Amino acid sequence: MKLFNIQDMKHKLTALVVAATIPLTFSSCSTLEKHSGLLGGIAAVGTTVGGYLIMKKKKDDKESIKYSEVIPFERTGAAVQYGGMLLDDNSLIHVMHWPTKIGQRLSFERKSGGHDVRTVVEMIDLGNDTRVVQLNEPLDMTEHKAYSIGKAYEGPVTIDTIDKKPIGTNIKDVGKNVLIGAAADGVLESGDSGKVWLQKNKSTGEVQVVSVSSRGGYGIAPNLWNVRGKLAEAASKNNTK
Repeated sequence: MKLFNIQDMKHKLTALVVAATIPLTFSSCSTLEKHSGLLGGIAAVGTTVGGYLIMKKKKDDKESIKYSEVIPFERTGAAVQYGGMLLDDNSLIHVMHWPTKIGQRLSFERKSGGHDVRTVVEMIDLGNDTRVVQLNEPLDMTEHKAYSIGKAYEGPVTIDTIDKKPIGTNIKDVGKNVLIGAAADGVLESGDSGKVWLQKNKSTGEVQVVSVSSRGGYGIAPNLWNVRGKLAEAASKNNTK
């Protein structure tokens, strides 16, 4: 009888010990879950903030590329409203799609004031919306500025407009035949066709012509560097007459 009572007491004590440890076990699991949830929340917030900052930077970069400082330049080598730019004293670069006519009169501002008027006598089309317009008489190059053809690069570019309000933007893509601008859409209009694109030479800082506007919108233009030899050859034909 005594033996039975002792065994019974042992079972009761064991049950009490187990019962006492159960709350501690569940308490530990609950605490771990709380810490895991907190760490997960912090990680999620960090990911969200990081993603937001990356997206914001991309948006800022996309917006900032639309603008750059305007490069000062002379328009004495560009025909008034018509645009283009002198290659030498009696030839200028322009675009094929613009309705130019033989016998058309072009006016050029003089550095000293006033204008010189010349007549279109020939047009040489090189393809890719690139044209050399030849004039009937040479211009006095002490009164007019001709810029050299430069190699375009992805970076700041100044594009002239028909109303003489040049814009500073960037070239975002340089292809073999075409340059793609990053101007705000709609800034360049159809009347800006043939207006000059200028960049500073990375090595010398010299201002050079890299193109003339072919299409409006954000800016599309022929890559003149790859046809510079043909441009020089076409311009020289007028000097041998």
